Amino acid sequence: MVRAARLIPQLSTAVVNTPEQLDAELQKEYRKELYGEGQLWFWYKRKNVINIPDGVGNPMTAAKYTFPLPLNEIEFGIN
Repeated sequence: MVRAARLIPQLSTAVVNTPEQLDAELQKEYRKELYGEGQLWFWYKRKNVINIPDGVGNPMTAAKYTFPLPLNEIEFGIN
């Protein structure tokens, strides 16, 4: 419905017939819609994407997807 409202051609079953192809199409849409917002990173983290397109930290690992604790939380034991 969204694609039709934006006058974008519908996806055919020839293009999207496996879950991997559907994820690839969804990732392209996320990259277009969420550009510059920071939300795309959460998509990559949720899908455990190993190689982020144009990413600096490739290949990504679980440790790279986890932010370190702030120093004041470490210092005062706040969790």
